[in-house]
Amino acid sequence: MNMQQMMKQAQKMQEQLQKQMEATVVDATAGGGMVSVKMNGSKQLLAIQIDPEVFASVLADRRPDSEPPTAPPSESEGPAAGAAKARPLESLESNMRKHVLAALERSNWVIDGPHGAAKALALHPNTLRSRLKKLGIVRAAPQGEK
Repeated sequence: MNMQQMMKQAQKMQEQLQKQMEATVVDATAGGGMVSVKMNGSKQLLAIQIDPEVFASVLADRRPDSEPPTAPPSESEGPAAGAAKARPLESLESNMRKHVLAALERSNWVIDGPHGAAKALALHPNTLRSRLKKLGIVRAAPQGEK
């Protein structure tokens, strides 16, 4: 077998593997099963599930000086009464930002390590760094320095 035939054979095998990969569906979980994702070999997201407890933990981490969440209206009050009392929900990005900032403050802005914010958030340190960049979170310079 000459070199050209070997290259054609390798290319044919690569194409077959690519087709097999595209047909493959992968399920993955993170955060102890709190987030589940299903993707195919073409890197298309097919499904994502987030455990409702994730959102409950965000609400539980609210600062004491913030207003408590409002309760849903009772059935006797009707939907119009609840709409008048309820305040708008904060965006997911806003809640994520608060949650990440709380973890950073608790860890004294340490990202990596056993007591770092990444560990507390169950994230890889590089993933946390990427989120900080995406959310525009930067550590303020200590007072007295410029």
